[in-house]
Parts: sequence; structure tokens; C-alpha cells
Amino acid sequence: DGSRARVVKFGTEGDAAPGGGTFGIAADFDIDQTGVVYFAGTLVGAPAKTGLFRAKPPLYGPEALLSEGDPSPLAGTFGSFARAVIRANADGELVIAAQLSDDAGGDGLFTLPVDASLPQPLVLVESVLSAAAIGAGRAAYTSITSVRIVVPSDGSQEGPTDFRVAKLDLRNSVPLHADSLTLDLRFLLPPWNVLPPATFRGDATRFTPSQSLTGAALTKIAEVKLFASSGPGNNFIFGIGGTDAAPAGTVKFNGQAQTLKNLSVAADGTSATWKFAGNPGPGTFSVDFAAGTATLKVTKATLQPSYEASNFRVALVLRSTDDVAQSRLDADSWFRREIRIDGQQPSFGAGRRVVSQGEKRTGGTVFVDTLRVTRRLAKGAKPASDSLQLAGTLRLCPGNSDPATPQLDATVRVGDFLLDAVEMTRVGRSAAYRYTSGATTLTVDIAKGTFALSVKELPPLAALTSAVAGSPTNGPERTVGGMQLDFTLSIPRVYEASFPIPVVRVPKGAVYQR
Repeated sequence: DGSRARVVKFGTEGDAAPGGGTFGIAADFDIDQTGVVYFAGTLVGAPAKTGLFRAKPPLYGPEALLSEGDPSPLAGTFGSFARAVIRANADGELVIAAQLSDDAGGDGLFTLPVDASLPQPLVLVESVLSAAAIGAGRAAYTSITSVRIVVPSDGSQEGPTDFRVAKLDLRNSVPLHADSLTLDLRFLLPPWNVLPPATFRGDATRFTPSQSLTGAALTKIAEVKLFASSGPGNNFIFGIGGTDAAPAGTVKFNGQAQTLKNLSVAADGTSATWKFAGNPGPGTFSVDFAAGTATLKVTKATLQPSYEASNFRVALVLRSTDDVAQSRLDADSWFRREIRIDGQQPSFGAGRRVVSQGEKRTGGTVFVDTLRVTRRLAKGAKPASDSLQLAGTLRLCPGNSDPATPQLDATVRVGDFLLDAVEMTRVGRSAAYRYTSGATTLTVDIAKGTFALSVKELPPLAALTSAVAGSPTNGPERTVGGMQLDFTLSIPRVYEASFPIPVVRVPKGAVYQR
């Protein structure tokens, strides 16, 4: 309305500062649309030499937020605020770029939510030249060499937990018949109580602790579709027909039938491999339901020229015999997953190449690659116990920065085993964190994109049924499924995920695995 309001006076006759002393020299400041002023400045005769303050209308009494020497939630302590960058957006969210102590090194970037007093850590930077608060805990900044946006993850952009790309390598050479494509996928099928287990054979049998599953209680997969890139893309369809005793395969590339050289189907129906020739070139494709893998390799090929690394399409579709008979759309098939990856485009002479390990995709991903529980039965006075080994992949959303705080809180649940908000300690100045207590170890390396959990001598997990000698379905000589362990990984401002992991008990009755 054109009126003026006095906030604070600096100088030889500066106003009294909260906590003692007076305000000396004004540093950076900003104001939001409600009139709240955020400012940094030097202090005279105070315990701290500099600090960060907030003053709210209508009285504008200065409130201390941070002082030089306070512990930093990133690392070390806060250094001088005399050259700090202070920027508020219209809603009152603040971004702070402040010098940190020598043991931390460089500048720390933080956000301060509206009306909060504890800053949220974002990232360590060698030197911040300018910064901006862009809302939702995000910050943009410029350094000496780059312009970046930091987006902390809170789980609201959670990516797929049952599908990931382990390897993509697409090479487009200038000569014809010199292209190649390697695509290695990982997937996690739904638990058997959600969808019947998949098989490539109609005469297969699956066992649960209480029943045998055959015929209509299983899902026979008659067609597998694989998509690599788009417009026009490299689209493969692998089919299985004929009989269980004499399966007949088919291969299509971009709608055109190709030459099938061989089809092999496992005796239990859990896996199948196609070997083919023709257009685009010779190759193999394998799917293993038990391991949760799908791998395509094509060499000496002429592939479609759709090789933009950004927004690269990868999709896997498992179509049941009923899906095929009813001509259902891919989107309505028994299992369909599609993701878009921002791959890398390394130099490849006059040709083009796209490579990725699935590390850059919207929403990131958490995927459990291996899970193994070894059960030791009670013997004498020694009670039964389980040992647990779990390892997986943790990919942050593009734009997220690896946390650099001294500690991270983590909650991990596997069945009825729980680590509740344990404190993981940073390993040196790396992006790896570790928690160890007795026979339990949890490690997370956010730069490498991995996590692992090891637990020994825990009480038997209730969701896992022990073998019963002589049982027609639950005997120790059988592979027994139909069990699941509920999994949760929660690391605030890093990733949140929760999903069930199907588990089978392998023959001999002592080992359960994903």
C-alpha cells in the first residue's frame, strides 16, 4: 500500500540482536509477499560473529534462525553468514547457501520451510554464486561451472518397484548389418495370491504349503512383447504355440515375421529361450520367471534409427493365452510395464550409441534384486532361527542430489523383522551410509545406487512356512511358493517404498528366496 516499516538498524548504533550484542553490517536479505523479511548480518559484542535472522510484520522483531558455529545438518558447522545467499519465494519458503566449516568444505545449500526454524539439507557445493527457492523443498543454484536444480525426494514421485533396466546398450553403426542391441531387464511378478503364477507350459504344477496349482490355477504365457526405443522403434513379439510336448515358437520384428531357429522351454515351464535370424539380425531372447529376468541380444543387425538417449522407451509385456485369444490391448495384458529412461549418448564415431543401467528415470526406483532366508530348525535347547540376506538397487529421481549429512535415519521392514528409524552413519565423505548393531548390518550407497541388509540369528519369520516331511504339497523335496514377505524401505528425503516380495522355498527345505 506504499507504507514503510522499520525492520532493523545496523552500524555503530545498531539495534540489539537476539542472543546478545548488536547488529553490525548488513549482508544479503529477501522478503516474501506477506512482508516477512529474512536477512543475514554481522554482529558486534555477540557470542557469534554472524547470523541469519527473520523479522515478521507488524512489529518486525528480529528472530535468530542460525548462528555462525551452529552444527550444520549437512556436515561440520556453519561458517560466516557475511557472504551467504538468502532467497525467499513468494510463499515464504527460503533457500540458504552458506559457507561451512573447513572439515565439511565448500558451501552448503539448505531450504527452510515456511515458519520453520530448522533448515533442511540439500547438497554440498564447492561454491554457490546465486540461488533461488522454487518451492516444494527444491532449490536452483549456479556454481562456478554449472546451473542446477536440486529436488529432494519424499516418496511422492515413487517409481516402479517391480521392473527395472539392468543394462541397455544400443549401437547404431554407419555400415548396414553392423548394429547391435543388448537389453537386460529385471522384473518382480505379483504374489500368487494376487495373480496365478506364470508358466510357459500348460501341464506345469506349482506347490504352496497347502495345495497344488495346475491348469486354470496357473497363467500360461503365450506371448512376450519387448519394446526398445520409439518412433518407429524396435518392437519384438515372441510367441509360443503348439503343444506342451512340442512347443512351436514365433518371432516378429516391427510386425514382420522372422526366422525362428530354435525354441527351448524348461521342463517346469519357468523359462523359455528363442533363437532367431532375419530382420533385424541374428539374436536370442530369454525370459526366466523364477529369476525375474528378460534378456535380448541382437548382433550384426540393421536396427531402426530411433536413438535419442533422452526419454528412451523400454517396455515388457507378458500376454496370457486368454489375452491373445481375446485380442486384449497391451495395457490390459496380464503383466505390462513401460518406463522412460534418460540414457547416456557416448561418442561412437560416425554412428550413434545409447547406454544406460536404468539410473535416470522419472520417479527413480527401488528394486529388490536378491532375497535369501536360511532357516535353522530347533535343536535341543537351541531354538529355531533365520538368517536374512537382502540386496537391491536404489535409483534417485533425476535432479536429486546425493545426501551428504553425517547421519541418515532409515526404516527397513522384511516380514515381521523391523529396523525402526535407526541412525545410519556416513562412511567418510562418501555417499555411503552404514548401520551396525550386533549381527545386523544395513548399508546404503546412494552414489552407487545400492542397498543391502544382513541379519543373523533372528526369530523365524512368521510368513515363511517350514517344510513338513511326507506332505504331498509341502515336503522338503519340493519347490514351494505362495509365500511373501512385506518389504518397506523408508529414508526421509531420499526414498520411500513398500511392496510385497514373493518367496519360494527351494528343495531340501532350509532356504527361501525371491
